[in-house]
Amino acid sequence: MKHVPFQSSLRPNFEVVEQRQGAVSYFPHSDQLPILHRALQLEFRGALPNGIAKVNTKSDGFRKVLLSDAAQFFAHLVNGGRQDGLTLFQLHDRDLLARIAVVQQVTESTRLGQCHRFKFYAGADFAPEIFLSGKEIIFAQHTLERFNERVPHIAGEALSLFLLHFLAGQFVAAPVNGGRAFLMPADEQGGFLAFPFQESATEFFITTCLTMKEIHDLVLELPTQGFNFHYDRPFHAPKVRHWNVVKRAKDCCDAWDRKHVVQHRTKPISDKNWYRVASFLKELAIKQGHGPGSQLNFLDDVPGPCVAEYKPGVTPGRWDELAVYQEAAPKYDWNKILAERDEKARQQVPVFAGVGRGGPPSPRPNVSTGGV
Repeated sequence: MKHVPFQSSLRPNFEVVEQRQGAVSYFPHSDQLPILHRALQLEFRGALPNGIAKVNTKSDGFRKVLLSDAAQFFAHLVNGGRQDGLTLFQLHDRDLLARIAVVQQVTESTRLGQCHRFKFYAGADFAPEIFLSGKEIIFAQHTLERFNERVPHIAGEALSLFLLHFLAGQFVAAPVNGGRAFLMPADEQGGFLAFPFQESATEFFITTCLTMKEIHDLVLELPTQGFNFHYDRPFHAPKVRHWNVVKRAKDCCDAWDRKHVVQHRTKPISDKNWYRVASFLKELAIKQGHGPGSQLNFLDDVPGPCVAEYKPGVTPGRWDELAVYQEAAPKYDWNKILAERDEKARQQVPVFAGVGRGGPPSPRPNVSTGGV
């Protein structure tokens, strides 16, 4: 059973421990979550400038953006490779206020090996479950091992980087290597990671992690499946999105064609002193173009871990799925195809998104670049 000294001056001589219940282990222990979170929350908020620390539900969009940036810096840059093995994540409550969450890794030993789920504790009033388009998400041990082996990262930061990528937001599914995989954006140049999965009526089981080097077959299909992470159930897929699902899939195919190599940070940041980092958050945001008039929105207006920042004068895109498909491939009856797909989703039946399974692969359409 794991016992690790807690890396915090606010709780000296305190150990983070593992909890075991039969074939299931929890790290950290469920009873410790409030204690750990309180100490980390005090560290986080204690260094924030007053203008950020006092952000509340009535604050403007710019101040909410600053708090969101602060939470991401604290969780992933300052605390990405903690010696106590804890992983932190930034979540946004339903008022779009960023919170620091302690990640609890739930591991179950089965006859097929270990599998993992992740829970998030951001306070007694906010410990949401995160679902993917209405279903639970479970990861095979092989997925974490292959990510650790194949994706460059700083020692100790693999799980933090993994969750940051997996919960990034704009991702789709496509046929990969004879199966189906989620395509996750990995950099701003169109690079991606692929996560093959098995789908049941209630869950997505992620089997492994593939980089470009391991992908030997990738097909763009229509209609393209887009997904949303969310807190609430039942889930209703948005009819109008902030981003273009088909373009996202096409960008992945184009990146794969040119053998784009994803670059990751492999050297620790020079300064992990949170007080110094917090002092230049506003200056950095202004240099990036933010200021009064900036906005923070849930991606596709779906409350969940995925948010998008918009600079002054910029508004969320409006991508109408039906209109794009009709333009890209007018020979198909998209009203019927999308209605059948949505009905399967409502019945929680695994959905295959291709036009006519067993038919010819969909061509790569000339897709408009609308959306974010």
